[in-house]
Amino acid sequence: MNIILLGKIGCGKSTLAKQLEPFGYMLLMPGTLYRNEYKNKTIFGIRAQAYWGDGNLCPDEMTNELMKNTIEKIGKDNLIFDGYPRTLIQAQFLDNIVAINFIIDLDIPDDISVKRLLKRREIENRPDDTEEIIRQRLNVYHTNNDAIIKYYSSDLARYKLINADRPREDVLEDVKKALGI
Repeated sequence: MNIILLGKIGCGKSTLAKQLEPFGYMLLMPGTLYRNEYKNKTIFGIRAQAYWGDGNLCPDEMTNELMKNTIEKIGKDNLIFDGYPRTLIQAQFLDNIVAINFIIDLDIPDDISVKRLLKRREIENRPDDTEEIIRQRLNVYHTNNDAIIKYYSSDLARYKLINADRPREDVLEDVKKALGI
């Protein structure tokens, strides 16, 4: 079973993905993949940082290539996509390379997103978590999200909207129920 986690930055996608990992899933997080590329000073990573360092998404073609290459290496089963797709073009591309069984959309207000990410910055010392960049990332999210939600929400058997402005244990229980695990 393959799962997409959607939601604003700071909604708890990564936390939920890690909570679901013991059920036999492999996590695919383009943000982590890009940061590793940058840490290793690859041309791909340096090019990507020029985009996400300012709070913008990397071009669709670049992210699609990253994800396709990764999927080819690890296989097409029991994947959790965290932070991908982020545009309609990416969603359509993903549907052509792997079957998606569930789309979990974690919903929180923008102010909660900002608050959570500023707290994360204090803990993890992430330079891309300034309030200005967070708000830019939220603007990008809102610009792209409507089309993705429209694309996926037409199939209510797969698409599940979850209130994520609650304790993580409650969110996990609702997601497990939706997935039947």
